[in-house]
Amino acid sequence: MEILIVGFLIGVCASVTGALAYEGLKEHSAWLYIGLVSLLVICIFFLSKKFTRSGKAKISVEGFIIHLKEENQIQRVPRYQFSEEISRFLGSAFNENEALKRQWDKEPLLHIFSQKKGESSEASLKLIREASEYYIIETLSTHLTDYFNQENYDNSELKELSREDVPTILLNNRFMELFSAPMENRSVFDSEDHVGVAGGEVVMSMGPNGAFYSRFDLVLPKGAKVTRENGAIVIDTSKFKLSISIRFNGTGYNTPINFEKYYLGLESFKKYRVFGVEFRAEVEFKLFSSLRKSNWDYHAWLDSYFETIERELSGEYYFRKINWETVTTMIQCGQKMPNKQKQADA
Repeated sequence: MEILIVGFLIGVCASVTGALAYEGLKEHSAWLYIGLVSLLVICIFFLSKKFTRSGKAKISVEGFIIHLKEENQIQRVPRYQFSEEISRFLGSAFNENEALKRQWDKEPLLHIFSQKKGESSEASLKLIREASEYYIIETLSTHLTDYFNQENYDNSELKELSREDVPTILLNNRFMELFSAPMENRSVFDSEDHVGVAGGEVVMSMGPNGAFYSRFDLVLPKGAKVTRENGAIVIDTSKFKLSISIRFNGTGYNTPINFEKYYLGLESFKKYRVFGVEFRAEVEFKLFSSLRKSNWDYHAWLDSYFETIERELSGEYYFRKINWETVTTMIQCGQKMPNKQKQADA
């Protein structure tokens, strides 16, 4: 309504201005027409640039993992969802698939900057990327299920993609392929484990030694497609095209001073290394999609998904959540108090 009112007023003003300009220039109509055409071309050019620029968005969220050098494993950081999940995914995969564990040990993150011949970290880097990608896929799957599990959404406007519908993603992510494989095909699960309550289908299950099963599904608006392009997972809907990916190349991450010492009990920085993991997303909205109001409710999950990723993966958000500034201030005050007491006694 506001746009219509403002548009009407602008139209009135433009009409009056045009009438006055025409009265003054009607004797030179050729120049008037040339000026109008030139103005129209300029307006269309700038408007198209505006539409193109505003139709794209980029989102980046940076988290972190802590690698213990001697143990060659990822430290579980309490209350940090991303770290806890990555540590669990790696542990579950290594217990079930010895080949993945051998790759992790043969090319550990410890050698990430090594110049020695035969020392490489490529296998470990790839495993972290795949585990992180599986995490954002699982997060999206859970988020979409919760989002569309409401009465106001018509199931005929939705479609559910299963494991068989996205082979390109499965073939490029060993964690997804392993964890979503049917339990009856995995020896770590008992024959009864795959039977749900009252014969229903099992959605998620934990087995011996941390074995993990999660049924893969993506509930999306009808007509959406999921593919992989240039290493990124692409979700193409009628309103927008979403591309999500993980960047992990061994760069460091600056955690607050003494965080590892006081929160995790890691005394020496020589025993661990902190790496940054970046979530990237690019959204390209379809031309004129914002002008079509229909079915936007079926696509409004995008913002809340990004909020979930930031809440669970962002290192900066995590340190705010645990009030680390307050905690470290209390620690420093506690360290100073005994010294003051000794000085007072002296």
